[in-house]
Amino acid sequence: MGKIELKKWEEISNKEEEKITLKKILWYFIIYSFLGFCVETIYGAITKGVVESRQSCLVGPFCCIYGLGAMIMIPGLQKFKKSNWALFIAGAIEGSIVEYVVSWVGEMVFQIKWWDYSNLPLNINGRICILFAIFWGLLALGLMRFINPYIDYMIDKIPSKVSAWIAGIGTGLLVIDLLFTAFGLKVFYTRLERDYNIELKNRSSLVMDYSI
Repeated sequence: MGKIELKKWEEISNKEEEKITLKKILWYFIIYSFLGFCVETIYGAITKGVVESRQSCLVGPFCCIYGLGAMIMIPGLQKFKKSNWALFIAGAIEGSIVEYVVSWVGEMVFQIKWWDYSNLPLNINGRICILFAIFWGLLALGLMRFINPYIDYMIDKIPSKVSAWIAGIGTGLLVIDLLFTAFGLKVFYTRLERDYNIELKNRSSLVMDYSI
């Protein structure tokens, strides 16, 4: 990236509000789901000492809570870009809301806990906690100041029609993958109960070791 292009990138990151299109939102879902997988894999390697798959889909290296969070947080954080403190607080709140809703849907719809923070201080129903709220706030700062301006720059380099097609098809395939994943989990637990004569009275008590 040349000096002129880098200057444009810095100008974009300092704008109070950037126009967000549907195409970009779909791109955010794909790109940040992949980046989330990378973050989760690195985090797992550091905390557990082993490299393990942290994907939330049957096919493809994606952790979709990160993509979903980006789709919601990036447009929602535009008006807070003037202040780092405002970005941090807004990011902590928005990220926690997304995390709580995704966790609730996992339990209510799929009868599965994607994560459980019950052992951490200042948690709400084990779905969110102060530690990860701080994480979301810091992520919002890094996202809006350093990461997303570069992502926007790369997206804008792709011809508009080609970009729209790739974003639409990619998002569609990812959503289908998620639906098959949810269906596969239901089949897995059904077979577990049937083949091993195990009665899972409360499937939501089973905590999956990855993020959606």
